[in-house]
Amino acid sequence: MKVYQRIKEEREKKKFSQSYLALELKLDQSQYSRRENGAIPLTVNELLKIAEILGVKPEKFFATIGDECSVAKPDESIVKIITLYEICMKEKDERIALLTYQLNNKV
Repeated sequence: MKVYQRIKEEREKKKFSQSYLALELKLDQSQYSRRENGAIPLTVNELLKIAEILGVKPEKFFATIGDECSVAKPDESIVKIITLYEICMKEKDERIALLTYQLNNKV
């Protein structure tokens, strides 16, 4: 079973509508539906948020029959790398905004 199929299964088990998850993710229902049907890949942040909304660990979406999780749990180094990456991306966006402002205002 694919990740998006597991998400749909869990959502239906909790009796949540696609509209509710879409609202929580700040998406249109049709955009959420395309993600849940596998037409558009989920981002890591979306996957984490969906797990939070559904009250499950993200690993649950990767579980296989008889296993709690088919992927290794992330160790601290991976979590740190992801955190650093997100910080770098935020700094990049802030720098771009500053440079755009300076360019437009000829500072």
